[in-house]
Amino acid sequence: MWPFKKRVDALAPKIPKTSQPPAQDRDLLQELGSGIVEAAHDPAGKVLLYVEAEDGKISSDIFSQVSGAPVRYRYSPEWLKDIIWSYRESEPPSSRWATMAFVVSEGRFSVDLSYPDQLNPEEYLIDRRPRVVQAHFGEATVDYSTPDAAD
Repeated sequence: MWPFKKRVDALAPKIPKTSQPPAQDRDLLQELGSGIVEAAHDPAGKVLLYVEAEDGKISSDIFSQVSGAPVRYRYSPEWLKDIIWSYRESEPPSSRWATMAFVVSEGRFSVDLSYPDQLNPEEYLIDRRPRVVQAHFGEATVDYSTPDAAD
């Protein structure tokens, strides 16, 4: 479907069989990984998708960096939010995650999920997101100037 699908699909064999999610989840993760790379427009660099979701609401942002350049911030396109929502809604309501950090880098991806009971109720997106970005990109400068840029 997307031009980068083959690259992300090639990652599946690297996941040990004992830790592979069910086939439906694997398919959604592969689709999500491909979509993230396409939406970031930076297939050669590191890409972070940070999502916070709850019933009826989703916030989804893309951060990408190539070779030490400033980290670029982009809004997630609606079609990517639809994929994210499908992944979240594939879980029973009692098992749905609240935050997701999905990273694609050097031909590999990782997904970190946090659940509502793991979040500090005194914190908000504006508190959590910068910590996640710093954890993945260090002290790199983040360029927030064109979040809706198409390139």
